[in-house]
Amino acid sequence: MAFVIIPRAVATDRISLWIGAFYCKQPPKTQLLITPSVSFMTLKADKWILINPLGLLPEKEHLHYWQVTQVTGLQPNRLYTATLMRGTQKLASAKFCTLPESLPHLGDSPFNVLLGSCFHLDNDKQGDAGFSFDKLPTGDRPHVKILCGDQVYLDQPTLRIFPDDSLKLARIFLEKYVKSWSQSDAPSVRGYARILKEGANYFASDDHEFWNNYPNWTTLVPNSWTQGGRDRWAGPARELYKIFQNSDPAKRPPRFDVPPLSFLVADCRYNREPGDSEFLSAVQLLRLNDWIDNLNSRKWCGFLCLGQPIFEHPASWFARRFADRSLPDYSQYRDLVKILAKLRQPLTILTGDVHFGRVARCQQLNRSDLFEIISSPLSLVNPLVGGKAKHPPATYPAEAIPGTSRVGIDVVKTLDGDLAMTPVEHFLTINFWSKGPSVRLRLKYWPVRTKGEAPKPIHKTLVDMVRRP
Repeated sequence: MAFVIIPRAVATDRISLWIGAFYCKQPPKTQLLITPSVSFMTLKADKWILINPLGLLPEKEHLHYWQVTQVTGLQPNRLYTATLMRGTQKLASAKFCTLPESLPHLGDSPFNVLLGSCFHLDNDKQGDAGFSFDKLPTGDRPHVKILCGDQVYLDQPTLRIFPDDSLKLARIFLEKYVKSWSQSDAPSVRGYARILKEGANYFASDDHEFWNNYPNWTTLVPNSWTQGGRDRWAGPARELYKIFQNSDPAKRPPRFDVPPLSFLVADCRYNREPGDSEFLSAVQLLRLNDWIDNLNSRKWCGFLCLGQPIFEHPASWFARRFADRSLPDYSQYRDLVKILAKLRQPLTILTGDVHFGRVARCQQLNRSDLFEIISSPLSLVNPLVGGKAKHPPATYPAEAIPGTSRVGIDVVKTLDGDLAMTPVEHFLTINFWSKGPSVRLRLKYWPVRTKGEAPKPIHKTLVDMVRRP
């Protein structure tokens, strides 16, 4: 048996905990201990939900269970430990920090966010990502983690011929999730699970939660060549994404606030339509528009998580059919650009997908700053698709959109005067402080492959976001 606790949505006074019980015929009677409040919560047996995507798996294969528990009555900006107990036996643990009521002032301990994407378990069986995360300095440990796509690679290995059968695919996909969510060594120190179990997690999907170029067909996955094959693959993949990562990806985008900051996680892969039309549902687009209006009225800084960059060219004819479409390939991209242009305060896009890190900036026509921060990959899927950091297009948007103006894009400089770009495997931490009318960000890209040494930042960057009166 294996057990995991994954902190999920967090606020100043509560947290949602995702608890998994793997490789067991029936979950045992357990209690949840929350410290330092020293409170026990009995996990009711009837709250465990069988992980059985679309009811496909036969009864003899009922081995994995999950449930979500809400913990309330917590104090703001306080570190807690959740421990899953069976009697006096410790089965699993996790750490989390509640949100502060407002952004700390410069000189105080910062509010910290980790950004990462693209973790391929088969290229990190030794747990380098978890080891590097484990050795982060105390001052950089995250309150919140935003994992913005490709947390699993369901369509790998590339040359594998997958069965064209939903039941068999459900078995394969479920095992990939369980192995990633519980990856650790005996003391539970290393592995991807080490990252997941400290700090609240907010997830967005990208194509490899399904298949490369989802929901459109791709050359390398024969299952995607027909509508029936795509349906048989997508069914269990979409259900497992909802179980493990985001229970309601089509409707209300997850949001959390640390005044004067607001974060919104919009899933632009799960909601993507076949063809070149939409990547967000109508409900999500409406809520995004309302969120922008709310930032303007409150004069807050916004942080929008998307699965792919917006500082990007449309994909080439070849890439659109044999690799993956980018957001500018979709007609809805024009709507997104127009909505973002309404903002009168600084806005930052948090994203991944492209297998390099980069910090870039432009100033929209109304003089509001638009930043884009990319963090990718945690564990590179294949050397053929990495190893080089790419400059953004000369302008945003890269191609003319009626009713909008194109503005120049610059890559932000690091503290050493270099361009804030990196091609190596990494994750990113952002320290936030309030600085008078501004918000200060300190960005650090941390290497994953450290050969057993504590990580040292690849580079550091300071950004001041000036709120407009």
